[in-house]
Amino acid sequence: MAYRITLPYPHTGPKLVGGLLFLDGAATVTELGDNRRRYLTVSGASIVDTDVPTPQDAAEVAALTVPQLKRLAEHHGITHSSKTRHDRLATLISAHLFPEEA
Repeated sequence: MAYRITLPYPHTGPKLVGGLLFLDGAATVTELGDNRRRYLTVSGASIVDTDVPTPQDAAEVAALTVPQLKRLAEHHGITHSSKTRHDRLATLISAHLFPEEA
């Protein structure tokens, strides 16, 4: 996974915040622990999971792998059982993201 973190205020050059090096107010990290995530969130930083796929329609959702579907569901706050089958998980996500197609 990779996360893109942006500070809430404009800043130029390097700056160390929460143990991470930010260049011009942004940093990309491969791991982000719960405590550091909380600290950055409370500080007003925006955190974006760059590994979350952005499907354009239900067909693209159905083509995703199970780990990608689970990451997408988590990103959008869709609750599901860990045993949910691929086709049902894809249907849940599609109905959430594209209600007009359902």
